[in-house]
Amino acid sequence: MNDQKWARAIMERDNWACQNCGTTKHLDAAHIIGKSINPARRHDISNGVTLCRNCHQFYHNFPAQFRCFTAAFQQGHTIEIAQRD
Repeated sequence: MNDQKWARAIMERDNWACQNCGTTKHLDAAHIIGKSINPARRHDISNGVTLCRNCHQFYHNFPAQFRCFTAAFQQGHTIEIAQRD
């Protein structure tokens, strides 16, 4: 599987919506466990989540909040941690 196929599979699974704020615009497939931390999970579907670019950037800036979000996401809970203007 290549990066584009992985990203599409993540977004299809997540119904083409940011799993944090719900928007359907400017979407990214984000790795839960970074590619540099665990390269073997780079194309693992369970290691991805759909985020809009704003939420994706927010979580890069606040990794502790991302860890809370992904723990809830992986358990099937819907939460919104990111607070944006």
